[in-house]
Amino acid sequence: MHIDIDNNVVRADELDNVVRADELDNVVRADELENGVWAYKKSNYALALELLKPIAEEGNTTAQGLLGRMYLRGGVGVLQDYQEAVKWHCLAAEQGDKYSQHSLGCAYYYGVGVTQDYQEAAKWYRLAAEQGHAVAQDSLGWMYDEGKGVAPDYQEAAKWHRLASEQ
Repeated sequence: MHIDIDNNVVRADELDNVVRADELDNVVRADELENGVWAYKKSNYALALELLKPIAEEGNTTAQGLLGRMYLRGGVGVLQDYQEAVKWHCLAAEQGDKYSQHSLGCAYYYGVGVTQDYQEAAKWYRLAAEQGHAVAQDSLGWMYDEGKGVAPDYQEAAKWHRLASEQ
């Protein structure tokens, strides 16, 4: 399997596409989200946590996903906590966030913060892959190649690898 847990972390330049201020009820919250994302990009996780946690608790998928990423990696101001990472990724993934869906796929594939479960990994990879997440597409392809969590199917594997390579 060719998956690196660090691939769960969205690159800073991708965050601009992830932030959905329209999820927020008011301009103040939008500013807090923007400032939280800025703090995350600068690896100031203590400030990012302070700004993003209240927004995440209100159900904002961007904030939830970023909290998941911070807890997954750990860093200045945030201790690494895989169970907490899974909690936040699960909340965002259930609302359709493809980055968090991919992160949950990795968590279940490797047994990080959850019990290892290839079928559950395939489920989350598929949800992200169907939304065009290239790494999830490739990961799902490998699962079909290896018959982990899914029946081996080389045609299905080739389909997902091809979709990933086209991006």
